[in-house]
Amino acid sequence: MTPRQELIKYLLDFGFLEEEVVSILNDKTIKQSKEETILAHAKDINDYLLREHCSKEEIIKEVTDFPKLYGHTQENIEQKNKDLLELGFSKQNIQLIRKRFSRIYSYSKENIKNTIESIQKMGFTKKQVMKMVILYPSLIGYKITTLQQKKQDLIDFGYEEKDAVKILKTVPIVFQNAKETMAIA
Repeated sequence: MTPRQELIKYLLDFGFLEEEVVSILNDKTIKQSKEETILAHAKDINDYLLREHCSKEEIIKEVTDFPKLYGHTQENIEQKNKDLLELGFSKQNIQLIRKRFSRIYSYSKENIKNTIESIQKMGFTKKQVMKMVILYPSLIGYKITTLQQKKQDLIDFGYEEKDAVKILKTVPIVFQNAKETMAIA
């Protein structure tokens, strides 16, 4: 059996659908790696996540959403979890973040820390920022200038700064809305 066939068999046996396997194998990062390496990573990461109380269904969803997860080593994933703990997230929060935004593993600890600190400078407490990231983890992937602009958009609509902060802290998904969409709401 070729390494590619072994990888396909492993993924199918794990529970991935054929179209999900095709999608994973067509991911640019996965295509650039040796199939033996991806197979080893997949086995290690799946075993690790199962030990961390993830179901197979959750793992399949996370990998389908972010195939590059198998481009990481188990050690890298473990370190990222330790980094998130050091930044103040609980194990349960890390699981929620990972389920909602498995791309979190592609961001460095420094990047995550800087994003949290930058959002704090916009008028939020660290506790508020942490809660926002748990509710809407893709905030970590936004440029700080984009986040600042969303706050400014609310102010431009007539909200006072404290009210704009309150809206963003209560409904962080507003960060993703275009200004035109916000105007309609």
